[in-house]
Amino acid sequence: MCRQRGRIVLIGVTDSSLNRAEFYKKEISFQVSCSYGPGRYDEVYESPRIDYPFGLVRWTEQRNFQAVLQLMESALLDVRPLISHRFAFGAAGAAMTCGR
Repeated sequence: MCRQRGRIVLIGVTDSSLNRAEFYKKEISFQVSCSYGPGRYDEVYESPRIDYPFGLVRWTEQRNFQAVLQLMESALLDVRPLISHRFAFGAAGAAMTCGR
């Protein structure tokens, strides 16, 4: 599962069944992190898209996406090496099983 005194980080929301004995025996740290950053599960933030003040939270879900899109648009972030396959929109089902 993890090395001695290692750390496991759960990002987002998923079901999990953890074996406490393994964590105890190896002194493994377990941390939960919300996906996308601050504001992700805050209904006041998400529904009307009210962004947290910059002085309170530097990187929010909205600012993370804006920054990545700006980097991609300016060609400072090249995502082409991350693309292994291309599918037509109608072939989304096939895309989900690609590489299995």
